[in-house]
Amino acid sequence: MQQISIYMNQITPLLSLYSEIIACLIIVSLLSLIVGWMLRRSRAKRQMNALTQFWEKRYNALEDMSRLDIENLEEQLQGMANETKIIQATNRLQSDSLKANDSSAQKYRAEAIELNRQHAEAQERLQRIIQQKDRDIVELGNQLSRSRSTASKAGSVAMRSFSSAADDTDALGDGELTYADTVAIGSADLLDSTIQMSPQELRVRRTDKQTDDELESTVVINHSDVIDMEEATVALDEESLAFARRSSKSNRKN
Repeated sequence: MQQISIYMNQITPLLSLYSEIIACLIIVSLLSLIVGWMLRRSRAKRQMNALTQFWEKRYNALEDMSRLDIENLEEQLQGMANETKIIQATNRLQSDSLKANDSSAQKYRAEAIELNRQHAEAQERLQRIIQQKDRDIVELGNQLSRSRSTASKAGSVAMRSFSSAADDTDALGDGELTYADTVAIGSADLLDSTIQMSPQELRVRRTDKQTDDELESTVVINHSDVIDMEEATVALDEESLAFARRSSKSNRKN
């Protein structure tokens, strides 16, 4: 028992020493854990700050770039809006011009059709006028030849009548043929008997207003022929009057 108590007395300080060592180890481990945690925390904080600054710089740069892009896009959108308005106005003007051109084209097409129809009618009318003018020219030529033959026949008849009148004045002896009687016998009657054509026969029937210029030359020709006939008849009357005067003077002398 004494030995046990001796061992116990010897072991007791060792146990207290071991317990103190163990307690120191535990305390040191706890302190190392705390110090390590604090060191890790500070390093993590520094890394966090560095990352935060990096991403803040990156965010600021991206924000500036995005702001510039937004401004550029706004300017482009404004320009596109203006271009859209201009294009819409141009399209509106072009649509109005297209409608006007379409209406003008339809109008010109209708006018072209009407002009073609009028041209065809004018050609047909011109053919009819040419045919009518040919017939009128032939008819006027026939009338002119008939009037000339009638004038020549009337002149010969007038010469015979004057010769017979001169013979009658010679046979009467005492009767006097004055200038007034001679004019009364010969001038008007011979002119009426010579010109057998009425004024209506000399007029050309105008079937259309467009034939006035074409008929003018024909009417002028016929009018000149009538004037020539009248001049020939007047010359014939003057010769007859001179013959009658000579006959009356010879009868007065006798």
